[in-house]
Formats: sequence, C-alpha cells, structure tokens
Amino acid sequence: MLSYLNTIQSKVDPAIFSRGVKLYLDGMVGNPVSLLIDNWRLYNVTGSAGSYEVKIPILHLTLSTKKYAMAADALTQSATCECPYYAQYGLCKHIVGVCASLDQEFGSKYREFDASEEILDNIFASQKVKTHRKWLETMDTLLSRDTGNYYYLDNISRTIKTEEGQHQPFFDELTKIVEVVIGDYSREKLLVRVILESILVGGQCWFDYWSEYFLQLDQYNQINLFKGLWKIYWVTAQIDYKEKLKSVFRNPVEQVKLEVFNELFLEFGLEKNIWLEYCFVAEYYSWLDENFENLDPLTLIRYAEIFPECREKVDLLILNQIKMWSDFLPTGEYGMVIEVFQEWGNRLGKGDFYSEALDYFRTNHPRKKKLLNQLD
Repeated sequence: MLSYLNTIQSKVDPAIFSRGVKLYLDGMVGNPVSLLIDNWRLYNVTGSAGSYEVKIPILHLTLSTKKYAMAADALTQSATCECPYYAQYGLCKHIVGVCASLDQEFGSKYREFDASEEILDNIFASQKVKTHRKWLETMDTLLSRDTGNYYYLDNISRTIKTEEGQHQPFFDELTKIVEVVIGDYSREKLLVRVILESILVGGQCWFDYWSEYFLQLDQYNQINLFKGLWKIYWVTAQIDYKEKLKSVFRNPVEQVKLEVFNELFLEFGLEKNIWLEYCFVAEYYSWLDENFENLDPLTLIRYAEIFPECREKVDLLILNQIKMWSDFLPTGEYGMVIEVFQEWGNRLGKGDFYSEALDYFRTNHPRKKKLLNQLD
C-alpha cells in the first residue's frame, strides 16, 4: 500500500532524497510526538547544520486507498520543516528522513514493495544497525563495570541463537571491543562472565565466536573460564557442539588444568564423577598418577586404555580389589562386580588376571550361583 518514500521521491531532488535516506540510516530521526490533531506527528531530525522540527500527517490513516494518487501533493502541501532549505525550496532531506522512518514503522503492515525495493531494503536493514548499536553499548557496559545484571545479555544471546548467521556485523564490531579488553586483567574477569553467560544461553554460535579468545586470557582468568565451561559441559546433556566444547579442555597449559581440577575437587568433592571425568576429558593425569594404587576398577580400566604400558599393573590391582570385594560382598548385591567384569573383558580383553578373578569366585564362593551364572 502507501509508501511515503515512493510518494515524495518524484517531488524531491535526487541528491536531497539520498541525503534524507542517509539521515534515517544514520539514526538521526528522533522519536515521534503525536499532536492533538488526529494523525499528525512532530519529529526532531538532526542534520549537518543542526536539528530541525518536522511536522507531517500520517496519510495512510487519513486517505482512502482510492485517493493514494493524491498523496504526493498532500505531503508537498502539508509536511513542513523549520530548516532554511524548506523555507526556500520546499520538501527537504529532513522530511525525506521522516518518510523513511514512517515506512520502517508501518511498512510491514501497510506497504507493498515496488520499484524502490533496494532503497527500502536498506531502510529496513537500518533497524538491524540500530539494534546492533544498542547491543554493542550493552556489551561495552558489561565489559567496563560489574553490573551483575545479565538480563539484556541473555536477550541478545537468545536472539542471535534464533537468528543465527544474520548478525555477523555485530560480531565484527564486538571483536574491536574484545581486543581492547584482552590484556586488561580486571576487564578480562568481566569478559569471562560474559563469555560463560552468552554460551550458556546462546549455545554454539557464541561458543564458536568466543573460542579463539580462551587461551588469550590471563592464566588466572583462564582458570575461572574453564571451570565455568566444565560446568556447562557437565550439566548440558544434549548440545550440538558438545564435542567441540569437550575438545577445548585439552588446550590450556598444565598449571591451568591443575588449578581447574583443584577448584572442581574442592567444590564437588563428594560428587566424584564431576572432577574425575575432568581428568580424562582434559587429559590431566597427574592426580590419577599420584593416586594410582587407590583408583577404583572402572577408573583403572579407563587409565589402562590411555596408558597400555600400565596394563599389567592395572590388571593386578583390579584382581586384588575383586578378591577383597568377593570376601565381603553381601548376597544379591552383585551389580558393581558384574559391571567391572563386563568393562574389564570388553575394553581390556579377558587375559590371565581376568581368568584368575573368575576362578577365585568359583573356588571361594561357589554358593553365589546367581553371580557366577551372570559372569559365565
């Protein structure tokens, strides 16, 4: 239906028309003020020579569709601006900028695309430019001081996740901000929080963007980052980038891995799987080496897969632990023993120590027939 830009284009000098469109694209058209007169508005528009007030009727609400042909004359006669150009020549760039704003505001409901499609596409794209500008202001604030409020960041993260691939210009500009932050210890601490929050809410697109910065951070900040990433990895069961996320834990230097492990151990001491799994995923084996003699059989099996040269020592430890279990194993509580035998045989093979463990059960605990049947 009615396009304000199309309506006045033939009435305005082409250079003035282009400058007016640019005013809108640059965000120089202020928010409207509705007048008491029905369907009239005031706009404040800023140009190179200052700010001027534009008064304009909302024609698509006042003219019937049969009279749209009269819209150009109606705007020429009724739209006004306080600038010197308008006083001398009539329709000016400020009025053109307001028309662009009206097309953006009402276009999806009232406008049909036509010959000016390219110009109008630029206008609608400008809304994304404005959005990106606001987002960048939010990111700059979050990376400048500790607000403790991630409401707007969460909204940004969700939007980009939903509209993946449509916001590369935002990321290009964000990179300029981040590159200033890297190397500033205090601001890096804020960056770590932003990274973790945006990945948690926004998923893979944010992970892919941030991953190149992980190892550029100060080592202390890396510790907090990788600890947070591990929590995301642990609690998020189904994510399409889990293998990518898993791979980054191998990258830090050994000292960072040690500190991440220590903090996980302190925080989740009783929840052994959380910090023990970190050792294997991050390829941090120091704790496993130091506690080799006390590792449980299932952990020993995984260890032997990584270090096959330790296979004989592992088999012997598992054999001794199974013998001790068997002597104190209550009747019917066989789940763990069965799992160990299954994992042992399937992953390391049924060697001599495995056979000796079975023979020990048969010889010393012949009454545990249910268990023996399952092991056989």
